[in-house]
Amino acid sequence: MGADIHAWIEGKDKNGNWFVANPRYVDFANPTRIKDVDEFYIGRNYPLFSALGNVRNDHDIPFIQKNRGLPKDVTDITEGAAADWDLDGHSFGYVTAIELQDYFMSYINANDESTQLAAEAVKFLYYKLYNLAYEISDYEGNCLNVYDMRLVFWFDN
Repeated sequence: MGADIHAWIEGKDKNGNWFVANPRYVDFANPTRIKDVDEFYIGRNYPLFSALGNVRNDHDIPFIQKNRGLPKDVTDITEGAAADWDLDGHSFGYVTAIELQDYFMSYINANDESTQLAAEAVKFLYYKLYNLAYEISDYEGNCLNVYDMRLVFWFDN
């Protein structure tokens, strides 16, 4: 039996309000114009889980946060999805794109192979957010700034 992650990407709109930015059509000028959304699929990657939230961390991989909980200003969609896992979920947390970038920049050349694997996984995740930011644009060519994004997640066993 393994741990699975449930993840939602959130971004700040032009007015500073958070919206779910999981890959799907989003009009940056009007984030309420979206298609239905499902959680962001990450897959099962224990080095990444260790780096994000100290989950399944059998190799003492440095982690970004541990049980930070949901953000106070989490979107209603993400909060509803988290509530569905309230009893069976654990290690609720979030990380910003900046934290992801800082992590892989700090640990990509670590001496420990497990930490390097975690840094590579975090780097891959950061660039998924980075690319997604450019897909969320308005008619004037403005797009979401990756530094206005965060990954909200929790785990189940």
